[in-house]
Amino acid sequence: MGVYDPRADKVVENYRHLVPDQGIAALCVEAATQKIFGGSSIAAGGGGRPAAKECVFAGTGRGNARVGKRRCGRRYRVVALTAARGKIFGVSRPSQTFFVLDARSFQVLHKEKVPFGSVHEISLGYYAPHDSVYGLAGNSIFAVDPGTFSFKEVARSNEPITCGFAMTETGIYFGSRTRLVRWAW
Repeated sequence: MGVYDPRADKVVENYRHLVPDQGIAALCVEAATQKIFGGSSIAAGGGGRPAAKECVFAGTGRGNARVGKRRCGRRYRVVALTAARGKIFGVSRPSQTFFVLDARSFQVLHKEKVPFGSVHEISLGYYAPHDSVYGLAGNSIFAVDPGTFSFKEVARSNEPITCGFAMTETGIYFGSRTRLVRWAW
């Protein structure tokens, strides 16, 4: 992973071998600590065999300082991450496990299965005005309270959710086949 400075047109930091034999599948930044967190994937493309037995969750700080690593068990990949209130929220597949880690200690605070179906890749985000973590699973838009970790389905899409995830002050955006759909707040 590298940090690119567009003004200088060069890489100014480089984090090599954060997770050997795996790819980083999801990233987030925790604002209070300014740490970058990543979840890996052990999937081997093109019919290959995975070189690792389990995915990991890793963090790094400024100046190449590694801040920790935690094994995720026999899960294939971490598909989504976001940060809020000093915590990292994520989902791993194929188990559909929603997990919450303390950003400073890497302690697991909570784990449970997502109740709305398969979580779409890179589809978690914290929306501060609502103080909620939002995500997409199956055809559901769901919210998680970052204090209690309780789930709530906030909407079901009539359009199939097939890809994408973005949040703005107007709502949540996702792809439905070839169409862009917005669920308005």
